[in-house]
Amino acid sequence: FKFQAGGPNANRGGYVGSFDNSSQSSLPGAWVLGDPTAGGTLTFVLSAVPGSAACLVISLDPGPTTAGGMVFPIGTPFVTILSGIIPQNTPIDTVRQIPVSMTTTLTLFGAAIAVDPMMTKIESSDQFQVTIGG
Repeated sequence: FKFQAGGPNANRGGYVGSFDNSSQSSLPGAWVLGDPTAGGTLTFVLSAVPGSAACLVISLDPGPTTAGGMVFPIGTPFVTILSGIIPQNTPIDTVRQIPVSMTTTLTLFGAAIAVDPMMTKIESSDQFQVTIGG
Protein backbone atom coordinates (compact mmCIF):
# COMPACT_ATOMS: atom_id res chain seq x y z
CA PHE A 1 0.00 0.00 0.00
CA LYS A 2 1.23 3.49 -0.74
CA PHE A 3 -0.10 6.89 0.22
CA GLN A 4 0.45 10.58 -0.39
CA ALA A 5 0.98 12.51 2.84
CA GLY A 6 -1.25 15.46 3.75
CA GLY A 7 -0.94 18.62 5.81
CA PRO A 8 1.04 21.83 5.36
CA ASN A 9 4.47 20.15 5.53
CA ALA A 10 3.61 17.13 3.43
CA ASN A 11 5.97 16.85 0.51
CA ARG A 12 6.39 13.08 0.32
CA GLY A 13 4.35 9.94 0.09
CA GLY A 14 5.06 6.86 2.12
CA TYR A 15 4.70 3.14 2.54
CA VAL A 16 1.96 1.62 4.67
CA GLY A 17 2.59 -2.11 4.48
CA SER A 18 1.81 -5.46 2.95
CA PHE A 19 0.05 -8.61 4.06
CA ASP A 20 -0.13 -12.37 3.65
CA ASN A 21 -3.43 -13.35 2.05
CA SER A 22 -4.06 -16.75 3.60
CA SER A 23 -7.08 -18.34 5.26
CA GLN A 24 -5.45 -18.40 8.70
CA SER A 25 -4.17 -14.87 8.76
CA SER A 26 -5.19 -11.82 10.72
CA LEU A 27 -3.82 -9.48 8.02
CA PRO A 28 -2.82 -6.72 10.48
CA GLY A 29 -2.20 -3.23 9.19
CA ALA A 30 -1.62 0.17 10.78
CA TRP A 31 -1.13 3.68 9.50
CA VAL A 32 -1.32 7.29 10.58
CA LEU A 33 -3.07 10.27 8.98
CA GLY A 34 -3.02 13.94 9.84
CA ASP A 35 -0.86 16.97 10.45
CA PRO A 36 2.35 15.98 12.30
CA THR A 37 3.11 19.48 13.60
CA ALA A 38 2.72 21.22 16.96
CA GLY A 39 -1.00 21.69 17.60
CA GLY A 40 -1.96 19.23 14.83
CA THR A 41 -3.89 16.01 15.21
CA LEU A 42 -2.94 12.51 14.16
CA THR A 43 -5.38 9.67 13.50
CA PHE A 44 -3.85 6.24 14.17
CA VAL A 45 -5.71 3.51 12.26
CA LEU A 46 -5.66 -0.23 13.00
CA SER A 47 -7.06 -2.91 10.72
CA ALA A 48 -7.10 -6.69 10.56
CA VAL A 49 -9.44 -9.51 9.58
CA PRO A 50 -12.81 -8.98 11.33
CA GLY A 51 -12.88 -10.81 14.64
CA SER A 52 -9.11 -10.57 15.13
CA ALA A 53 -7.78 -9.25 18.43
CA ALA A 54 -5.35 -6.50 17.51
CA CYS A 55 -3.29 -3.66 18.93
CA LEU A 56 -1.33 -0.73 17.53
CA VAL A 57 1.95 0.00 19.31
CA ILE A 58 4.40 2.89 18.95
CA SER A 59 7.98 3.35 20.07
CA LEU A 60 10.88 5.77 19.74
CA ASP A 61 13.09 2.76 18.88
CA PRO A 62 12.76 1.29 15.37
CA GLY A 63 13.67 -2.19 16.60
CA PRO A 64 13.23 -4.96 15.70
CA THR A 65 12.36 -6.86 18.88
CA THR A 66 12.41 -10.64 19.29
CA ALA A 67 9.93 -12.10 21.77
CA GLY A 68 8.69 -15.67 22.10
CA GLY A 69 10.69 -16.68 19.04
CA MET A 70 8.98 -14.07 16.86
CA VAL A 71 10.49 -10.92 15.37
CA PHE A 72 8.37 -7.78 15.65
CA PRO A 73 9.17 -4.69 13.54
CA ILE A 74 9.32 -2.25 16.48
CA GLY A 75 11.67 -1.55 19.37
CA THR A 76 11.19 -1.48 23.10
CA PRO A 77 9.93 0.07 25.17
CA PHE A 78 6.67 0.50 23.29
CA VAL A 79 3.26 1.90 24.18
CA THR A 80 -0.09 0.45 23.11
CA ILE A 81 -2.23 3.33 21.86
CA LEU A 82 -5.12 1.35 20.38
CA SER A 83 -6.46 -2.17 20.88
CA GLY A 84 -9.63 -4.13 20.37
CA ILE A 85 -11.50 -6.75 18.38
CA ILE A 86 -11.71 -5.66 14.75
CA PRO A 87 -15.36 -5.21 13.68
CA GLN A 88 -16.89 -6.09 10.30
CA ASN A 89 -16.24 -3.70 7.39
CA THR A 90 -14.22 -1.04 9.21
CA PRO A 91 -10.87 -0.46 10.88
CA ILE A 92 -10.68 1.15 14.33
CA ASP A 93 -8.89 4.40 15.07
CA THR A 94 -7.93 6.91 17.72
CA VAL A 95 -7.21 10.62 17.36
CA ARG A 96 -4.35 12.21 19.30
CA GLN A 97 -3.51 15.90 19.54
CA ILE A 98 0.11 17.03 19.40
CA PRO A 99 0.79 19.62 22.13
CA VAL A 100 0.99 23.19 20.82
CA SER A 101 4.04 23.69 23.04
CA MET A 102 6.02 20.90 21.34
CA THR A 103 9.31 22.36 20.10
CA THR A 104 11.37 19.25 19.38
CA THR A 105 11.22 16.89 16.42
CA LEU A 106 10.87 13.17 17.00
CA THR A 107 10.15 10.07 14.97
CA LEU A 108 7.62 7.50 16.14
CA PHE A 109 7.77 3.94 14.85
CA GLY A 110 4.59 1.87 14.87
CA ALA A 111 3.19 -1.52 13.99
CA ALA A 112 0.02 -3.57 14.32
CA ILE A 113 0.04 -6.92 16.08
CA ALA A 114 -2.94 -9.26 15.75
CA VAL A 115 -4.17 -12.76 16.53
CA ASP A 116 -6.43 -14.37 13.93
CA PRO A 117 -10.08 -15.09 14.91
CA MET A 118 -9.28 -18.81 15.40
CA MET A 119 -6.48 -17.86 17.86
CA THR A 120 -3.93 -19.92 15.93
CA LYS A 121 -1.48 -17.34 14.63
CA ILE A 122 0.10 -14.09 15.86
CA GLU A 123 1.20 -11.69 13.13
CA SER A 124 2.52 -8.17 12.82
CA SER A 125 2.26 -5.57 10.12
CA ASP A 126 5.18 -3.88 8.49
CA GLN A 127 6.56 -0.95 10.43
CA PHE A 128 5.35 2.58 9.75
CA GLN A 129 6.93 5.79 10.93
CA VAL A 130 5.85 9.37 11.36
CA THR A 131 8.08 12.34 12.10
CA ILE A 132 6.47 14.93 14.33
CA GLY A 133 7.97 18.41 14.11
CA GLY A 134 7.72 21.21 16.60
